[in-house]
Amino acid sequence: MPLVPEDFLKTIVKVKYHDWSVFFYQEFGDIFLENGVLNPDTIETLTPYLNNLNQNFRIQLVFRSTQFLVAFYFETKEVRFYTPKLSQELFILQQSEILDLNLPQVKEMRVHAELAASLQVKNFPTVIENLIKVEGLPDLLNDKKYQVIEERSAVIVKKLLSFLNDYRPTLFEDVSDFGLGLTAQYALLRIHLLKFLAILPSLDHDKKGVEVKRILIESLSRFLKDNSKARKARKKGQERSLPGTYTIGIKAIYYVARLIPAWPLSATVRSAVRLMAKRFIAGESIEKADKSLRALSETGRDVTLDQLGELVVSEKEADHYKEEVLKLVRGFSLHVKKGELNVAGINRAHVSIKVSALCSDFKPQAFDYTYNLVGPRLKEILLTAKEENVFINIDAEHYHYRDVVFKIYRKTLLETSELKDYQATGIVIQAYLRDAYKHLQEIIALAQVRNLPMPVRLVKGAYWDAETVEGDAHSFNAPQFLNKEETDIHFRQLILKILEAHPHLKLALASHNFSDHGFAEAAKEIFYPHAGEIEHQCLHMTYEALSTALAKMGWATRNYVPVGSLLVGMAYLVRRIMENSSQVGVLTIMRSHKKHLTLQSPYTIHEQKKKEGKIARDVSISKLEDEFFNVAPLRLYIDSERVWIEKALEVFKHKSLGIDYHNPQNLKGEWIEIQASSDPSILVGRIRFANLEDASIALDTIDKSYNEGSWANSKWPYRTAALVKAASLMLAKRNELSALIVYEAGKSVSEALADVDEAIDFLNFYARTEAYLQRNMTDLTSRGASVVISPWNFPIAIPCGMVVSSLVCGNTVILKSAEQTPLITQLLVDILHASGVPKDVLIHLPGVGETIGDYLVKDPRTSTIIFTGSKAVGMHISANARKRLYKNKLTGKSYPVKAITEMGGKNAVIVTQNAELDETVSGILFSAFGHAGQKCSACSRVIVHNSLKDKLIDRLRAASF
Repeated sequence: MPLVPEDFLKTIVKVKYHDWSVFFYQEFGDIFLENGVLNPDTIETLTPYLNNLNQNFRIQLVFRSTQFLVAFYFETKEVRFYTPKLSQELFILQQSEILDLNLPQVKEMRVHAELAASLQVKNFPTVIENLIKVEGLPDLLNDKKYQVIEERSAVIVKKLLSFLNDYRPTLFEDVSDFGLGLTAQYALLRIHLLKFLAILPSLDHDKKGVEVKRILIESLSRFLKDNSKARKARKKGQERSLPGTYTIGIKAIYYVARLIPAWPLSATVRSAVRLMAKRFIAGESIEKADKSLRALSETGRDVTLDQLGELVVSEKEADHYKEEVLKLVRGFSLHVKKGELNVAGINRAHVSIKVSALCSDFKPQAFDYTYNLVGPRLKEILLTAKEENVFINIDAEHYHYRDVVFKIYRKTLLETSELKDYQATGIVIQAYLRDAYKHLQEIIALAQVRNLPMPVRLVKGAYWDAETVEGDAHSFNAPQFLNKEETDIHFRQLILKILEAHPHLKLALASHNFSDHGFAEAAKEIFYPHAGEIEHQCLHMTYEALSTALAKMGWATRNYVPVGSLLVGMAYLVRRIMENSSQVGVLTIMRSHKKHLTLQSPYTIHEQKKKEGKIARDVSISKLEDEFFNVAPLRLYIDSERVWIEKALEVFKHKSLGIDYHNPQNLKGEWIEIQASSDPSILVGRIRFANLEDASIALDTIDKSYNEGSWANSKWPYRTAALVKAASLMLAKRNELSALIVYEAGKSVSEALADVDEAIDFLNFYARTEAYLQRNMTDLTSRGASVVISPWNFPIAIPCGMVVSSLVCGNTVILKSAEQTPLITQLLVDILHASGVPKDVLIHLPGVGETIGDYLVKDPRTSTIIFTGSKAVGMHISANARKRLYKNKLTGKSYPVKAITEMGGKNAVIVTQNAELDETVSGILFSAFGHAGQKCSACSRVIVHNSLKDKLIDRLRAASF
């Protein structure tokens, strides 16, 4: 085997699409090609960018559920595909420099990668600019025809501000606004407060208040410590410490809290939190919310009641949530005349619901299963609402749930004959999502099919923090805009599209930005005068000045009013605190109107940030790096990604079930049938198991391979590059591998995909770890022939991690797979062989653990045993391995030592596995025989003449080796 085979590098494939050239790595050919040409779904994804843009840029896109970095070069008419963040390219090119390779593949890859790396991020179109071109959304940034809306809006906002400034908040609002202002200015205060509030509901069982006191004191103590650290570090901005006066006040609360007994302290804390919650939550039931409802009605405002209690954990809780919603629906007649409409033509009796709260096992990837749980409850709510003439609004939820919630809603409306003429229902759309316009088009299509006007509540969004963090953690672009002004621009684009969709849609505008309300009214007045009245909405007690001003303008105005248990509603309270304390949120807007300032236009902010290079960009395009990061998972909640694993399962079912899996070792054991663990009647495949003769031959092979040193002596960048190539091959085959795991291991689709992803992560992680160690340490050496015994429960991830961590160091490996899952293990080994790992360096031995595994463990040629499994087997392996551990009296340490073996009839070999032990053996040889023997550079073994063999054994025994 040559030390550096040329095929370890990625080979770039070029295909033509019209007058464009498309470049990608051959490993991913099945993703992009069909009969040698680009497949239809690849063309569909690329075409909007090719037709509508004209500047070079790179972007992360998804093709058949796999993430790629894609660069568009418009001068040369080229589309080039790369791995995310250019990670694999940068890593391999670094290794090629160490190898000093001058191969054509290296030159081609370097040119390919440098083209992408040379693109300047600051010149890329922003996300909103891309959407304008690709989706054909109104170009509010550049199209002058929309300027007239801004001019008319300014007049409307001026009148609105006059009413805003007439509002006089209560003392309670002033005090709570002051507290919210502090949380807006100081992240430390906000973080520790929200943590405590999130924990408090789970302490409802703590009647004596002991736990409440303990956690309160702990929270205050941690805040004071972090605050002190921030002060000493002189941190600035959001991370800065509180001023001395506030710090003293919090210290006083801390010491008082320590002195007060638990019960009165907890009672006081709970009362204070309930008081704060009452600002945003009207009451625990519609009866107890009567005072708030009457106050709103007297000021000309309507309400939508939101029943708190989402994220149910049992079907009993789901039924309870449904019953509480039905109480709201039936109870509205006590407050609002049945069937009464506001000036926008929308029912005054109005309830908002979370569809995900209608079952405890809400699975976006399993529509039929989820619908069977949710559908009957949703149908009952809608039919009751129709009977009571109450509006039901489907509320916004996490992005994971959005599409399946809409599909459940659509199916219920379209397939329930009694609901065909029920028009008092609508849904929310969140403008901070980049694909919100596609979702809006689905809503328009539903309204057209039903031929009934559908009110749509347009909001900006509520889960930005959680979902952007998730995107970063899982290496995909967050579904939301990263720049607040882009959300504001998109919000206004959707206003225009909803108004344009009249008579199918009605606009219900939910925003705390007074300029948005002015924009909507101006747009309707100028461009869509027949669209009907707009309903304006605000969150209850979040920006009362705006809510009351909207009503004074004579517009249909509605407050979003939660009802339910105050402590159970902590999650809602936390969201409202985050909304209020955001630096670009409600308090900022409130301060601007109180100072009679005009809010800066989102278009101006966007242009200014672009000019100054301050646009927040996706990490996927702005941070090119060769460091390890997790492979982006297939998102089962997105239809366009989930469809590919579903197709893979179907293909596997019809084409791959029952086939034979072949091992290049030509094993002599029996053919074994592997049944599906979830359904033993299904034959997944057949594979030949190894017998003891096969095990002996395999050990001979890898021991000889190791001793010859071709793998251990190969330059380490070659071994790391082989792992990186295997990672790409595995990613390209992710869906097919997952399909096999579903059948063979009985895993769910999500768990099977996660298993493969973890294996890919192991490949990438160990490649980079080896590179780091080799660059920073000089005494690294391989150990020898290794045996890996893997479990069935993670049938590709665990064996992959155990195997490649040994391979990348230069060891040779026998992999004894679990008896239940040898098929997926064979594919893992095939991928590693295809990536450049020689077949005499890695051998797969499927077989019975009690025979094959036991033989491998006991054989003295085995230098390393890597095992995951039961305690009983682990103890058995440990007991056998311990027999080959000898304590060295000279060093006081224990090392595994193999038996002395013959080499060429003249020399004997001592396998020592450890540099320190090698030195000890050499010392014994020198003192006994006047020379230290010959050190084998390939395998860290001391070679001595056979004539000294017996004397050496005696000396080693005397030293207790």
